[in-house]
Amino acid sequence: MLKSLARLTTKEDVLAPLITLLIGVLAGGLLLCFVHSSGARAVTCLAVGAVILFVFTSRILRLAARYRRLNRGRCPRAGCRGVVQRSERLGDGWVVCPTCRSTWPELDGMKFRLTSRT
Repeated sequence: MLKSLARLTTKEDVLAPLITLLIGVLAGGLLLCFVHSSGARAVTCLAVGAVILFVFTSRILRLAARYRRLNRGRCPRAGCRGVVQRSERLGDGWVVCPTCRSTWPELDGMKFRLTSRT
């Protein structure tokens, strides 16, 4: 499962938490330079920590939802209601959604849905 999750991870999933962590640490450090009260320091640290934790958690949940939808044979792209299929053009290890034309890595134990198109 971890190997499949690693294949589903995009640049956006990695860059957003890293940028948030960098900006949060820099902004928190800058704010702590100007705050002298211990209570205000604690609130600043908690606020920065909460934002960073929220971004990390939302990305992990988004990746888990993408994995669940793809493992069930549905396209994980937001707004798309299509199902994924193997394609001869893409080769082994990749699936395509004929509705939105997105390509995704094939997961271990993936269930494919039967569809009838007219």
